[in-house]
Amino acid sequence: MRLKYLELHNYRRFEDCRLEFPEGVVGIVGTNGSGKSSLIESISWALYGNESQIVRTGKDGIRSSFAGDNDECSVKLEFDLEGDSYLLERTMRGRGLSMRASLSVNDHLEAEGDRAVTQAIIARMGMDHKAFLISVYAKQKDLDSLSTLRPHERKRLVLRLLDVDVLDRVVSDIDGDARELSNELKGLETSLRDEGGGLTSDRLKDERSEVAERLRGLGSTIADAEKGLEGLDLNVDASRIAIETMGGLERNHRELQRTTIERRSTLEATRDHLRRLVTEIERLEGRKEELAQLFHDSEEYGRLVSVKRNMDAQMRLYEQRKGTLKRLEEARGRLWELDNELADDRERLEVSLFDEDRLGAVEESLTATDSEIGELREIIAAMRVEITQKVSEMGEVAGHRTDVASLGPDSLCPMCERPLGHHHDGLLAKLSVQESGLNEELTSLRDRIATREDPVEKLGVRREALLDRRSQLQEEALAVGRIRFSIKEREKHRDAIMDKMSALDEEVGSMGEPMFSEEGYAQIMGRMEELVPRAERHTILSTELTRLPELVREVSSLHQKIATLETEIGKLEVDISEIGFDENALKDSRSNHDELVQRRDADRIELYALRSRREVDMARLASLDEQLARLGTLEDGSRRGRMRLQRLQTLSQAMRDFKDSIMARIVPSLSRIASELFVEMTDARYGGLLLNEEYDVSVYDGGALHPLARFSGGESDLANLCLRLAISRVIADRSGSDINLLMLDEIFGSLDQTRKRNVMETLNHLSRHFRQIFLITHIEDVKDLMGHVIMVRESDDGRSHAALDV
Repeated sequence: MRLKYLELHNYRRFEDCRLEFPEGVVGIVGTNGSGKSSLIESISWALYGNESQIVRTGKDGIRSSFAGDNDECSVKLEFDLEGDSYLLERTMRGRGLSMRASLSVNDHLEAEGDRAVTQAIIARMGMDHKAFLISVYAKQKDLDSLSTLRPHERKRLVLRLLDVDVLDRVVSDIDGDARELSNELKGLETSLRDEGGGLTSDRLKDERSEVAERLRGLGSTIADAEKGLEGLDLNVDASRIAIETMGGLERNHRELQRTTIERRSTLEATRDHLRRLVTEIERLEGRKEELAQLFHDSEEYGRLVSVKRNMDAQMRLYEQRKGTLKRLEEARGRLWELDNELADDRERLEVSLFDEDRLGAVEESLTATDSEIGELREIIAAMRVEITQKVSEMGEVAGHRTDVASLGPDSLCPMCERPLGHHHDGLLAKLSVQESGLNEELTSLRDRIATREDPVEKLGVRREALLDRRSQLQEEALAVGRIRFSIKEREKHRDAIMDKMSALDEEVGSMGEPMFSEEGYAQIMGRMEELVPRAERHTILSTELTRLPELVREVSSLHQKIATLETEIGKLEVDISEIGFDENALKDSRSNHDELVQRRDADRIELYALRSRREVDMARLASLDEQLARLGTLEDGSRRGRMRLQRLQTLSQAMRDFKDSIMARIVPSLSRIASELFVEMTDARYGGLLLNEEYDVSVYDGGALHPLARFSGGESDLANLCLRLAISRVIADRSGSDINLLMLDEIFGSLDQTRKRNVMETLNHLSRHFRQIFLITHIEDVKDLMGHVIMVRESDDGRSHAALDV
């Protein structure tokens, strides 16, 4: 794999960055925190996206802090792999940081979308992000771990880097499945045995034989009971038919008796009605003489009613005219009162001193004052917010400066874990300048606020005076408005009264003088009261006598109806005697039928009990068959489970043997590659390295093998670097892809200048194994030892810049 071109846009501290990568050893040099690691991280992010081992601070921290919410963050990477040319671009956009990605191979679009591109990269490179980082990226803390860990801890670390420990998880999963299956088999064995230890299926088979024999006996008994019940059913049906026949005679007998009783009741009622009608006719014949005596009084009452009707119309006109005259007089009095009230209102309006122009001038002055106060207060508020921000920034800078001062030049940087060195004093000076500048800005802001608070106070006093004057003028305006409204309303009321008086005058004139006498009206009313009882009696008698002809006709009809009813009753009595119904014979038949029904019901209950017992035994037989089938299934499952448990145990042992085989091959390979690198880096001063089964490192010196702890820190760092490079080489070879890429982050550690030169010469020799080796360091005195250098610098505004130093 050879990296060709990298382009960053709004990625962390890089606003815009474009780099072309040469082959060989390439140094990435810059001060601590300048963005060197971000530059390398962007390559991994372009390949694999937002994986937690790649993105240190979450995807929210990837887009530059100086970029807007809608600005795009993107990385474009070009590289060659196994003869193919790749163009990869990954972006984040919008407030939600939505991901987009595309991958082209040999100018042909291979995949689009975040997940699709990542899967395509994994498939073509033969490794996921974890394997890629381990195989191409080596950090100083990895080398420190290799040197400080005890042998068994170092072994675990190496196996984790090589991803061999996954076999331990596979074996653990297989053993867990085997334990779980073994527990299940123990439970099955318990289910297949009864309390006495015998097979549950044998006991159930014996019980099934007993139930089947009992069912055969019940079948014979039920058949006999069903035959006897059939004979009883025939006798009950015959008895029922006889009862139904006699019941028909009974119904006819009862129906004729009921009809006879109804006819006799109707005959008696008709005779009573006839007697009442004869009495009523006799009474009406006696009232004819009284009706003749009341005739003249009734005629006089009718004439007086007509006269009274005419006088009522004249009386209503008389009362209406009198009421209209009264309302006219009341309107004249109200008109006089309104004229006096209007005179008082007009006099009060003339003496008022209110001026509308003065109120308008006060309103304009008050509006201008409020506007001026608002503008000054907005300026003061903005300055106070800025003061709060400056105080917070100054606190952060002071705290940072205190932390850096307490660390000292020999301490590690809290951000990158590298020695501060000569950067310590420069960083302290920079923080002091920032703190001093913030303090001066705070003093300036407070002075500017003080110059604006005094005008605000004076304008406030003026505003209160304007508010008092406006309130006084508004009260005067309100009083004048009330007087004017009162005048307007009273004038409208006066016009309405004038219109009403004119209408009342016209109404009185149109009525004229009514022809009505109260004395004559009273005389007519008195005579009518005397005649009312006699007129009403005449009307009642006249109405009653109109019914006389109808009553005579109804009497004749009743005589005919009585004769017809007497004939029908005689015929019904003859029909009753001809039926010949015997009530005692019907009672005997019903008693015999009830006895037969009781015997049949008892036999049915007995048959139901027998059938219920048969159903219970049949259900028990089905339950036993079901239990035997389930036990058979469990026995089959137990046999299959024991076979599967044997296969799992065999597979577990095979995986353990496979792991031992891999580990036996890994140790010699790591030892051989690391030894070759160590000889080159030490100018063949040492005979090489040896890695034993516990991953403890020894060094050949003068033909003898010595533990690594015997040598200085420089040799130890070189040995651990060689071991780490060997691990990368093994992973790259195992992936099957031609990665040929190596990134080393701050690997010099405690090496002196000679050792640094040897490391650099060895890395140059490693170019035949790795086409590109990127060396990240903040030590600038090694630049001359590198073929190519990319300088990373931080500008005053916090942005990072990178360029190939030519």
